[in-house]
Amino acid sequence: MDIFSNREIAFLIWIAIIAAYIGFAPRMEETRSAFEVVKSTFFVWKIQSVFWLMFLYITLEVYFLSELGIWDADQTKNTIIWMLSVALMSFFQMNSIKKDRSFFKHAVLDNLKLVAVIEFVVGVYSFPLLVELVLLPVVTLIMLMAEYSKSDKKYAAVEKLTNGFLSAFGLFVIAHTLYMLVVNTGEIAKEQTLYDFTIPPVLMLLFLPFIFSLLVYMAYEDVFIKLRFSIEKTGHRRFAKLMAMLVFNVRIELLERWVSSLYSHKIQSYWDVCISALRIFRMRAAERNPKTIDIKDGWSPYEAKDILLSHELKTGYYRELFENDWYSSSPYFEIGAGLFRNNIAFYLSGDKDAVKEMKLVVNVNSPEEEVTALEKLLDTGKTLYEYATGMEMPALLHEALINGEKFEQLVDHIKISVNKELFANKSRGGYSVNFIISNQRADASAPQLFSLSL
Repeated sequence: MDIFSNREIAFLIWIAIIAAYIGFAPRMEETRSAFEVVKSTFFVWKIQSVFWLMFLYITLEVYFLSELGIWDADQTKNTIIWMLSVALMSFFQMNSIKKDRSFFKHAVLDNLKLVAVIEFVVGVYSFPLLVELVLLPVVTLIMLMAEYSKSDKKYAAVEKLTNGFLSAFGLFVIAHTLYMLVVNTGEIAKEQTLYDFTIPPVLMLLFLPFIFSLLVYMAYEDVFIKLRFSIEKTGHRRFAKLMAMLVFNVRIELLERWVSSLYSHKIQSYWDVCISALRIFRMRAAERNPKTIDIKDGWSPYEAKDILLSHELKTGYYRELFENDWYSSSPYFEIGAGLFRNNIAFYLSGDKDAVKEMKLVVNVNSPEEEVTALEKLLDTGKTLYEYATGMEMPALLHEALINGEKFEQLVDHIKISVNKELFANKSRGGYSVNFIISNQRADASAPQLFSLSL
């Protein structure tokens, strides 16, 4: 096989063109200044030390594979490409990887899927160089358009068109590959071709322990910084660091929950440090074996926090904020497009045994797109109402949510309310709508109350 395929040559040519344009075009002066900032940030000693440690680790990977007879000098190009793309991108995406709890599982499975074989076979045969030079920017632009069109329903027609083109182009590439396989069956059967396919996934699988070790290091670095603010005395703080490494070790999730809990419980002794860790393990045990909650006492926090997963609202762990005051909240889910996007969030509050209040908050930051935001509130609110009461949403509440109007309802011991709050900055006309379901412990015979402000 040639050292570089036409596709790779086309990619390098376009990179050179873009680099030359950024480097010399007068209108790119601000971009060059931004690159200078990035460059100065990259050459900080801490980043450089991790970068060179990564390079050393990959070198050891290559040595290990060469000793096994799997890697040889012909794989230098593939190894460099993999290092500058996959490995280096993993290095810069550590924060995203840290949030994605399923990253390692998916990383292993993706290398074992049939689609990985198909992608490799398709990549063996490229088009003539001139065709690749034209296709690369065109397909990249269409892929970006397809991704952007997913951000808002008003671009549905563009999304359909771009996805149709990409599907058709994918079928054409596969057909071209099948034709080339028939014409030149010996190419794909070469031993070197087998190595070309094997080496990148093997390098990635061997690279996962390095990524995990770096994640653990980053987690402890962040935790030790937070301990400066949550534990006052130096001795207690040192003891907490040692205990964390011994008790939580590589269990990053428990470690982060522990350090967050310290703000709710003041550490005044070594025993308090031990109790703080014990509290985290008790919470995890409660999550794995949740108590059955009587509907009159509220709702199960470990059930309620996941009730809106289908609406992309997932709360964090149910935890103690103050003494006997527990809560959980989701990140804001953005609705629509534009600079000032509307958003929605889900909140739970109660005691350690049960949730007493569930709340949806929609912030209408762009009044011109308020319909989409209120439709999201209604759709999400239906699921929450049915879970909380076991009944379908009444028409009056449906109307209140879709219009963002005041509403109150008492169903046995459960109070349902909707209220609207205008933002302090009235120039943009923004507002928020709160949909609250709370346990009032009312008598079961209490009359139902409906109130709607028109």
